[in-house]
Amino acid sequence: MYDKQINLTALYIIIMFPHSGVTFRVMAPPENNQGEDLPFLATFTNIEKLGKGSFGTVCSALVVETNETVAIKRVKQDASYKNRELDIIKRLKHQNIVTLKYFFFETTSTGILYLNLVMECFSDDLYKLIKRHEKTRQPIHMSYVKLFTYQMLRALAYVHSFNIAHRDLKPENALVNGNTAVLKLCDWGSAKVLGPNERSISYICSRHYRAPELCLGATSYTPSVDLWSAGCILCELLLGHPIFLGRSSKDQMIKVFQILNCPTANDIINMKVIVNLNDYRVRRLTPLRQLLPPNTPDNIINLICRLLKYSPNDRIKPLAACAHHNLACSLSSMTFSFQRTRKMTHEPQVANG
Repeated sequence: MYDKQINLTALYIIIMFPHSGVTFRVMAPPENNQGEDLPFLATFTNIEKLGKGSFGTVCSALVVETNETVAIKRVKQDASYKNRELDIIKRLKHQNIVTLKYFFFETTSTGILYLNLVMECFSDDLYKLIKRHEKTRQPIHMSYVKLFTYQMLRALAYVHSFNIAHRDLKPENALVNGNTAVLKLCDWGSAKVLGPNERSISYICSRHYRAPELCLGATSYTPSVDLWSAGCILCELLLGHPIFLGRSSKDQMIKVFQILNCPTANDIINMKVIVNLNDYRVRRLTPLRQLLPPNTPDNIINLICRLLKYSPNDRIKPLAACAHHNLACSLSSMTFSFQRTRKMTHEPQVANG
């Protein structure tokens, strides 16, 4: 076993030796944000690399002391870049937001500082689920579409109550439990508390889910940018692919204009941007209803339209969206019993009670 004082790159060296163990002094956030972080000695074993991105690396591991499988996100700390992720994820306690179990810092032999976030582990996410269904050309059952949308909006209602914007909402960042179909939002590396009239960068959020005010360069915006992303994800659950597939920020807006028509002068004012619509060549319009599957309920189309509003203030609020009767009536009177399957093409089993 590696000593906890060793250079912590050992955590990733032992990926080559998955049955080895490494012990670290980690910190456990208090429940309900009451009290101080609690120190805890945790031994990680069975470490496997899950993925890598611009943010860093994600591994799965087994915590020997608790016999739980966790995900460890390793993020490089840059003195010139403010990383808000730890502060925000410690603050968020919700059934539809991934839980931070522990965290610890490590310094490499070259003096590079890393933050490690130890979270609950999920084997699935909406991106993988959508791709599986797209490959087999089988649509996700509407009951699951509604259930995932409801949980996503429920999480946003909670997050936005703190004036926190996720700012990178996309299918990959919506984790799914394959046994229960519980959805939890993850990856808060781009999240920010948006103060009134505070300037923020516009080049944020993955392009296909980026709100129009961001594509057009707004630097003063609200958490409603997430609601546009949620509308895009809802469309993708129905279509099997992103609805707006732009190759650049400008092309992204052209794709949006082709479906939703151009924004009005009032929309442009409310987005707090300056734009010349003559710079965007829209060849033909394809109404949203024509793009969606023919069996899409009218109320779901209405919900999409209320999420995909140009004017940020006109987008339906998350709580109101949760209460949208086509979601609420479908879910409030039943308890779902899910079986672990690779595809979700059939109506969920309904349990009594």
